[in-house]
Amino acid sequence: MFPSDWPEGTVLIRVMAGTDGVPRDLEVVQSPGPAFREPALAAVRQWRYEPGRLRGMPIDLPALAEVQFRRPNAPPSTSETASRREERETPRNPVVEHPKLLHELEPDYPAALIGSGIEGTVLIRMLIGIDGVPQTFSVVRTSGPEFTESALAAAKEWRYEPGNVPVQLEMEKAFSR
Repeated sequence: MFPSDWPEGTVLIRVMAGTDGVPRDLEVVQSPGPAFREPALAAVRQWRYEPGRLRGMPIDLPALAEVQFRRPNAPPSTSETASRREERETPRNPVVEHPKLLHELEPDYPAALIGSGIEGTVLIRMLIGIDGVPQTFSVVRTSGPEFTESALAAAKEWRYEPGNVPVQLEMEKAFSR
């Protein structure tokens, strides 16, 4: 039973909804107090999202989770009721468009492999910020570390048309000489 003076409030959490529907990279962006943070994060970790889709393929999508704390049996306020109706009628996820590549620097073929005839590929996953600048990188698959270093260095220089939400995408680069 909550005390009658128990605080109420809403916690807003920035979430990356993965292609598997599991929330990750949780970040509290607003909280009425420190006591609300962990219970709100624990609740959101149990949620499952329907993955976003781009050209039929599942993609990670950023989301904003709202966790409300109210005393038991407290009636929702009129503004909360109107807000909930609006949420049901308004889509929560924005339309996500594939970012348009504006500037692509081609990776250099590794100097140590010149003349070897070795070919390779690197598949990089990156998060493109709303400003069109790649922010985070991870290597999904590589033919070898020699190719990885060159591909990552080039990808850090790529620029995309700014968008309305951050978008995670994968790019594959082939190396041959």
